[in-house]
Amino acid sequence: MSAADVGLANLASTVGNPAWMSQHASAIQALFPTEWTKVDQRFIMSVGLHIKVMGVVWTTEDQLTKLMVYFERVKICETRPMPGGMIWIRRAPRTGEAPPPAPPTEQQQTVQSFMDKLAKNRRNG
Repeated sequence: MSAADVGLANLASTVGNPAWMSQHASAIQALFPTEWTKVDQRFIMSVGLHIKVMGVVWTTEDQLTKLMVYFERVKICETRPMPGGMIWIRRAPRTGEAPPPAPPTEQQQTVQSFMDKLAKNRRNG
C-alpha cells in the first residue's frame, strides 16, 4: 500500500467519518481566525500541522488543499476571494454568533498602508 493510499484510508476514517468530525469539528474550527485573514502558505501549513496532530494524515499538498475546501463546505471556515488573487479566510460563525465584518476592500487596504507609512515616518523624524 502506497503512502497516498494510507493517507486516503486515514482521511476516510477521520474527516470522512461523521462521528469523528462531530467530535473534532470545534477543535478544527478553532484553528481558523475569527477575523478575515489573508491566506498564505504559512497559514495553510499551520492548519495542516495542527490537524495532523489531531490524527488526520494528509500526504500531499493537494490533499491538504482539498481538506481546506472540505472545511469550507461543512461550514468550519469561510473564504472570500479578493482583487489581486488574494484569498481571505475566517472561522465560520457559529449559530447565534454575529458574523465578523467583511475583509477590507482594496481601496481600504491602500489607505491603511498609506496611513501606516505616514505614522512610521512621523515616528522616525
